[in-house]
Amino acid sequence: MATNAERLREIINVFASYGFTELYRRNFKKQTVEESATNLRLAFEELGPSFIKIGQTLATRNDLLSEPYINELQKLQNSSPSFPYEEADKVFQGEFGQSIKATFKNVNEKPIATGSIAQVHYAELDDGTAVIIKVQRPHIQEKLIRDIDLFIRVINRIPSIFTDIIIDPVLVLQDIRQQSVIELNFILEAQALIKFKKNHRERTMIKTPEIYLDYVSEKILVQEYIEGYDLTQVQAIKDAGYDMDEVAEKIVTTFLYQVFTDGYYHADPHPGNIIIDNGKIVYIDFGIMGDIPPMYQTLLINLLESLVLHDIDQLMQIILIVCQSHGEINEVDLYRDLKLLYNRYLTSGFWKMNLNDMFRDLMKIALAYKLTFPHEFVQLAKTVVIIQGIAQNLSPEMDFMKLFEKYITSSNKISIDKYLNREKLLRQASRTAKATVNFPVKIDQLLDNLNNERLGINLQVPKVESYIREINQMLNRLVIGILLASIIISAGLIASSATSERLINFGVLFFIIGIVMAAYLLYSFIRSRHK
Repeated sequence: MATNAERLREIINVFASYGFTELYRRNFKKQTVEESATNLRLAFEELGPSFIKIGQTLATRNDLLSEPYINELQKLQNSSPSFPYEEADKVFQGEFGQSIKATFKNVNEKPIATGSIAQVHYAELDDGTAVIIKVQRPHIQEKLIRDIDLFIRVINRIPSIFTDIIIDPVLVLQDIRQQSVIELNFILEAQALIKFKKNHRERTMIKTPEIYLDYVSEKILVQEYIEGYDLTQVQAIKDAGYDMDEVAEKIVTTFLYQVFTDGYYHADPHPGNIIIDNGKIVYIDFGIMGDIPPMYQTLLINLLESLVLHDIDQLMQIILIVCQSHGEINEVDLYRDLKLLYNRYLTSGFWKMNLNDMFRDLMKIALAYKLTFPHEFVQLAKTVVIIQGIAQNLSPEMDFMKLFEKYITSSNKISIDKYLNREKLLRQASRTAKATVNFPVKIDQLLDNLNNERLGINLQVPKVESYIREINQMLNRLVIGILLASIIISAGLIASSATSERLINFGVLFFIIGIVMAAYLLYSFIRSRHK
């Protein structure tokens, strides 16, 4: 393996050869976004498996990269070359101390699947049980992590590698590095398979392969071989007599269970990773999994509500809550663009919308307003699009979104009444209820900001002095009125209960004085009202 310095020079030279020439301070013609995207993909292919893996991961981040980059990097999905069986055997011996053929029978030296991180060989246990042996590429752990770190150094020196990205690409690569560390540890993949199997143990429509923990290490994973048809074999599935509508519905339903019931789902369900075996849906390759915390599940439900109920306000608020902002946001313009998006995809019917196009346009809006979705949401959106594509490829007439409605309403995630009644009153009631629930939190945030001097209040009232003068006059009249009323009542009581003529005359006198003063106060009040 080349030294870090040698590999860094190689990376720089390859990027320079594809037009990324800042390092040499040459005044070449500036590349367009399309040219930059194509050249980036070609450079990744030339730099080998680790950069192909980086490109494959970047291809899923349409919240960060523009369409030309996504389209080019998606071409890397089938670019991973296989490696010789002898090298696979060396990796196995390094983990378990003996060769593959000394451990298994009927080993197929030709891989049955190849990826950027590993390749898969068929074999059998001593009892004849068919298994697959997933073997990590030699030195891929060191190479991939090293190449990511070196690529970060290169990006700092060649900023034009990404000409249309809304956040620092170094942050993106650091996220990819963290994901790769997890994906490169097959022990974690085995644990994911076990958890997935436990979640679905009572669901009859889904099956999970057995894992053989005696043959699991960081670089090796052995699990049950499933002989059915993967979803690339559509004609074979038809010829086997399967009802394609039923198969498509089962795939969507199992995915909905994963997302909304378990909060833990298979995040790489491409057609080669889903197999139909004896009428059951079988997921394989658990290297990439999605974990949805309860809070995000609630936000997803709210997002569905906003789409179903035509509630653009709620849709915008969810986006602002979920996304990280990288600049000031004009909420009026954002609302307008979201409304245009909604009208484009949903006025013809919620259940007919194309999720792939809708998510792509939503990401474009986010890019325009310098908003980034969290990795969990991007990963889920990508997975939903894959599932929709798979289901509609199997059953072109299937109403994909109708299955969402069926699951959500039957599981009481959203009340069926909300789907049947779209009147303004219902939308307002839903919004008011949420505002009421959130009101104590908002008040607590406001008080916290005031207490920590993070919030100032500038209150201006026109003609405030005249208003204060009128309020003072009103209060004075009120006080005088109360005093006069007290005098009149007291005088009346004195006159009515007096035992001598002198006290009677005294009470009457004060009664008359009180009446006269009250009349004058009334006169002055009426006079001031007419000024």
